[in-house]
Amino acid sequence: MDHLPKLQVVAKKLEKMLETSLHQLKLEQKLRKEGEEKIKMLGSKLEELEQSLKEREEEWQSMMDQKEEKILNLEASAEYLQLVVVQKDDEITKKQKMITKLRSMIDIYHMPGQEVAEHSVIQFDKVSQYEKRLSDLMDKGEAREQVE
Repeated sequence: MDHLPKLQVVAKKLEKMLETSLHQLKLEQKLRKEGEEKIKMLGSKLEELEQSLKEREEEWQSMMDQKEEKILNLEASAEYLQLVVVQKDDEITKKQKMITKLRSMIDIYHMPGQEVAEHSVIQFDKVSQYEKRLSDLMDKGEAREQVE
């Protein structure tokens, strides 16, 4: 009989221990469930961020390709304009040589120290007209060369 109260005390202690263990088990299950939910949420968030990163990389690459294309176009334009400048410079040099030659031919007819009659002096307006006509003819000749 003495054993019965002792057994009841032991049973109560065991019951309390079981309740505590059960409470701890429920708490651990709750924490594990919350952890799994967080893992799922973070996994989906990570997938979204990876997809967003991939899209941004594609956009960046596309933008870089466009910039590279613009750079190449600008370089080509610069080369073309340099070529045009060189051609125009050559044209100017040719015209200046022709003008110099024409003026030297004018000077042959008018020697210094000689008195020149009014009607024999070549007027500079006519020289300008000849220069303009010569330029027009040269431009037409170059246009023909470019067409051919």
